[in-house]
Parts: sequence; C-alpha cells; structure tokens
Amino acid sequence: MPRRWLSWSGLSALSLASAWLLAALPALAAPATSSLDQISSGTIGTGTLGTVTLTQNGTDEVDVVVTLAADTGFVDTGGPHNAFAFNLNLQTAYSILVSSPTGGIMALGASNSTNTPHGTFVNVIGCTGCGSGGSNPYYGPLDLQITDSSGISVANLVANGDGYYFSSDVIGPAGGTGHIASNSITGDPSPVPERASTALLGSGLMGLIISRRRRRI
Repeated sequence: MPRRWLSWSGLSALSLASAWLLAALPALAAPATSSLDQISSGTIGTGTLGTVTLTQNGTDEVDVVVTLAADTGFVDTGGPHNAFAFNLNLQTAYSILVSSPTGGIMALGASNSTNTPHGTFVNVIGCTGCGSGGSNPYYGPLDLQITDSSGISVANLVANGDGYYFSSDVIGPAGGTGHIASNSITGDPSPVPERASTALLGSGLMGLIISRRRRRI
C-alpha cells in the first residue's frame, strides 16, 4: 500500500476525531462572580453572606448559581421581599428556569418588584416553599438558567437604579432576617464560540495540515 495514501488516511481520521472531540466539548467560559456583601442590617450578619456565580454557556444561555454562607438561608418574610432578585437589559423574549431546588420551592415572581432597601429589580424569584417570616428557610443553592435565542451574555445582567446587581431576602447567621445584595461583578463575561463553530475551526486546521503535507510528499 503506498505510503502517501497511508499518511493522508491517518491524518483524515485524526481530523474527523478532532472535530468530533471539539464538538463534544461544552462551550463554557470562565465564570464571573458577585459577592452578596451589602448587608441591610447587622442583625442578619456581617461579611460576605453569599456568592452569585455566572457562567456563559454558548451564546444563548447564562447559568446562575447562588450559594449562601453557612447558617444563611433564603426566606419569604412578606411585603416587598424576594428570595432572589436581579436585572436583565434584554429587549428580546427570554426565559428563566429554576433547576434547583426542584419541587416548586422557588418560583418566578412578579416583575419590577422591590427588595427594600436595595431598590426595584426586573426579575425576582420567590421562596414559595418557605414558611412565614423567617421560618423554614431554604439554605440553597439556587440554580437558574436564563436563555434567549437571540443571544444573551453575562453583560446583560446589569445593576438597577440604586447600583445593585443582585439582592436576596435571607435569615443570617446572627439570627435576623432582611436583605443582602451585591454591587459589583468580577470576572470576564465574554461569550465563547458555539461548539459547532469550534469543531469547524478544528476541522479546517487539520485540513490545512493535510494539504501542506500532501504537497511535500
């Protein structure tokens, strides 16, 4: 069997394998984070009482995970209070899925709701499975997937008019209830290429290698 055919065949197989592997890899960017360290009352606790992790998943999804500190739980104390609130500046239709917890413990609430004293937020999640006041808290984590077929990125999560990105109604380690919030996001929110685009790029590069090798043989 000619050596030239063997070389081309081996590289072709490698090209196909590389394309398949790249297509199988998840299109995830490095996550950005936001600290829930703006505490409305010293009776709740001090320091950072939660972290919001934002991960770009392709070009049409952002994954949100809210992890609370030890002895800190989401509650539903009534009035203008929501377990989790945030803003999106999207002009197109989007959807929000609560993937954890399951069983309806958390549910979407009315838009443009207030989390005193951190202002009004476009999107809110209520702890429908919590008890009244500070009873029966949910200690997390809270996982959300925000999708928009027209495109969405971490940069679409913006601060409200009072400068807050996220706010939560919680019972804290000091035993009191109230809101905690964050006023900054750190990390690179840039979206990454779609898996198909990455695979196509890998195939193109391998094809170029094959072409150059065939010219030398």
